Amino acid sequence: PPSSLAAGRGRHSPRAALSRAGTGDEGTRAEMFAYPARVLLVLAGYVYPGYLCFKQLKKPKRDEVAVADWCTYWMCMAALAAVELLADAFVSWAPLYYEAKIAFVVYLWHPRTRGAAFVYESMLAPRIAAHEENIDRALSEAQARAGDALYSSWQRGSSFTQQMLVQAVAQIAANGGQAQTEQKPAFTVTGAPRNAHEAAAAALVTPKKEE
Repeated sequence: PPSSLAAGRGRHSPRAALSRAGTGDEGTRAEMFAYPARVLLVLAGYVYPGYLCFKQLKKPKRDEVAVADWCTYWMCMAALAAVELLADAFVSWAPLYYEAKIAFVVYLWHPRTRGAAFVYESMLAPRIAAHEENIDRALSEAQARAGDALYSSWQRGSSFTQQMLVQAVAQIAANGGQAQTEQKPAFTVTGAPRNAHEAAAAALVTPKKEE
């Protein structure tokens, strides 16, 4: 039909081909920039702030205000890492996504902006304080369950190891006793020899009496 022919021409037209090529090029450029952006994010968000923390802790007299600022920064980074679990899966295709994350982490630790203090005091601290009791209860229960699971696993592992050792020792003892019972002399002569070969063998085996 004419409508299907027109649709086919539209799909295969030069303009449609150029648009698909442009979309593919944009996706390729985004993928090529993703890895360097992650490297920059690690450097700007973790390596450099970690080194600044090292310089702060190295001082003989630590600045309590600076230490508190860095604590708020790492709290914000922990919240960002939790948000990234969903954002990287659903929003990473958006333009300037990684650039925005790099700018945000620099905003958090930069001394002129002090964004970590603002984010912590206005967003994180009120919400964490509202659920602090529930969080502590959940952590205590999780620690108790983890300890019980670890202890039961250790008990099962030790009992299994003991059983295997007992079975191995019993098997070794049984194999040694069987080998001793199965061991026999290479040649025995009982009664009178039946032919010349047995007579010669008996003469070799039987020691001669001293005269």
